Amino acid sequence: MYNTFVGIDISKDSFDVCIIGSEKKKPVRLKLEMASNDFSLLSSLLSEYDKRDILVAMESTGSYHYTLFSFLMENDYNVSIVNPYLINNFIKSETLRKSKTDEKDAQHIANFALRFNERLRIIKDDTVNTLKPIIRERENLAQSIASLKTEIKGLLNFLFPELLREINVFTRSNLEVLKVFPSAKSVLRVKENRIRKILNKASVNLSRVSTLTLIELATDSIGINARHHETVLISKIERLIYLQKEIKKFEEILDDEINKNNNDDFKILTSVSGIGDITAKSFLIEIKDINNFNSAKQIIAFFGTDPAVKHSGSSINVQGKISKRGNPHGRRTIWLMAVGVIRNDPYFNIYFRKKRNEGMKYKKAVIATANKLIRVLFGMLKSRTEYILKLN
Repeated sequence: MYNTFVGIDISKDSFDVCIIGSEKKKPVRLKLEMASNDFSLLSSLLSEYDKRDILVAMESTGSYHYTLFSFLMENDYNVSIVNPYLINNFIKSETLRKSKTDEKDAQHIANFALRFNERLRIIKDDTVNTLKPIIRERENLAQSIASLKTEIKGLLNFLFPELLREINVFTRSNLEVLKVFPSAKSVLRVKENRIRKILNKASVNLSRVSTLTLIELATDSIGINARHHETVLISKIERLIYLQKEIKKFEEILDDEINKNNNDDFKILTSVSGIGDITAKSFLIEIKDINNFNSAKQIIAFFGTDPAVKHSGSSINVQGKISKRGNPHGRRTIWLMAVGVIRNDPYFNIYFRKKRNEGMKYKKAVIATANKLIRVLFGMLKSRTEYILKLN
């Protein structure tokens, strides 16, 4: 179906691209910035190929991948979002020692897409068409936010340049601080205790300037005294906060629709050989919602398959039996799931036999496999990605 495969490795401010073909030709590699000009450069490069024959694969990287993903969707590319866990295991299967460079990671992702393209989920055309207005509005908001940030920086260069150099003024808490203290002169008009109270009230997270830092920067500031500039700055900050809330709303809509279209929890679980309909349903009934858990360790503790900690005097032994403090129904379910994947999935079978060869008794090796399975399922459910058989 596809004969050109594009692997993209994304970081906060840049992304690496590798383009390979089904025929053995030298890969095309480039590094680009997270900027509209470089997005256009990528599109120009891909225009040399037939768009229908291109499959773009990228890891799910939280918020970092979203802007580029939206651009590719808007321009009608075939895109698959892949669980990083599966990419990492593919890399391990391809090489004994992973050479950690973004450039090589992009090539590994492209190779992964080439190897498994028939199994990868592509965002459907009907979903893309439905979401285009949302995507476009989200991009409009992103551009407005970028412009506002530039304008805010320009005003701060007049009013409080030291603050701009020393802290990230665009955290939510610091924006709330700037609404009250838009200039160095505005800080010096207020007593220290009052400043402290205002800053504590403005804090919506831990990323805000301290009272001491704010006063010290204001005392030595070369910022000008300009009330009208302060009024304009406050107005722009209020607009920025509003737009940030709006863009978050649109991103949530996109995430919900994409997740709803591509996968559901039941399909994700039963994509693993050895997990049947009944155990998949039982697992989902017990956990209710994967978003109730921040890590696989929390699910392991919830089921009670974590190691029991034994205290003896001043000694602590964590090598005992499982705690059994969790959900007994969930524990029985994950046991049955583990037995199933040991029998049917080569990757989990190898893992189980490895534990047995290390001297583990049968039940303990099954529990170890169950915990391994929980970690895999957690990653799949969080990233909305179905299982792909791991290689040796």
